[in-house]
Amino acid sequence: MSIDLTLSDLSRLSRVRQVLSDNDPNKQFASLDMAEVHIADNVLPLLCEVIDRHVAEAGRRAGADTQVRMIVDPVMIRRGETDLKAHVESLLAPRYAVRRVVMDDGHPVLHADEVILDRASDASVGADVIVSVGGGTITDVAKI
Repeated sequence: MSIDLTLSDLSRLSRVRQVLSDNDPNKQFASLDMAEVHIADNVLPLLCEVIDRHVAEAGRRAGADTQVRMIVDPVMIRRGETDLKAHVESLLAPRYAVRRVVMDDGHPVLHADEVILDRASDASVGADVIVSVGGGTITDVAKI
């Protein structure tokens, strides 16, 4: 199967949904229940705005009682001298009730197995918002 997507397509979810549909004649793919994807060099200034908008669309007002789960793995990510995960948490913490959830299976690289998926799911109970910070595996875990 050849999927005709470019990197710039990935932030246009209608395009992604169309390509998935075109390549799924047997209707086997799960639906893509994501509202937005932002791909850019400097998206962090938009994070709280995006959260506020989606909480409002759910009929609530975002604030100090908005439960945010920040799903991460134990791998350090730096942007220059800055710890990226700590930076994201520092953007969220003044506005929301943030709990950082570290998914660690003891391997150098996280595996998205049933145990990790169950842990992430359990840790996310009661969350209004889930924010993942990291690479592809932790992002996939957070989507479940």
